[in-house]
Amino acid sequence: MYWQTHTANKELYGNLLPISERLRIRRLKFAGHCARSEEEAASIVLMWQPKHGKRTRGAPKKDYIKMLADDTGLTGPDIKNCMLDRAVWRAIMGVRLQEST
Repeated sequence: MYWQTHTANKELYGNLLPISERLRIRRLKFAGHCARSEEEAASIVLMWQPKHGKRTRGAPKKDYIKMLADDTGLTGPDIKNCMLDRAVWRAIMGVRLQEST
C-alpha cells in the first residue's frame, strides 16, 4: 500500500463497529451488570451524582449517569429501573445497537 493512496476507513475496517460504538456498548453492559449487584459498592457509585462544590468555568463535566442517559435516551430514574430488569436492559442495548449499524 503506497502512502499517497487514500483508503477510506469503511474500506479498511469493513463491517467492524467504530471504537466509540464499541465503548458505548461495553459501558452499557458494565452499567447493567453493576446495577444488578446491589450488595457491591459499584451499584451505589454508578448512580452517584455530585451535588455540592463550586462549578468550574466552561461546560459542566459529564458524570456517568449523564453518559448513560445520552447512550440510551432515557432519564436518570428510568435508567436505574431498566438496568435492574435484564431483559429490558438487553432490549434497550439491542435497539441502540441496531440503530448504530
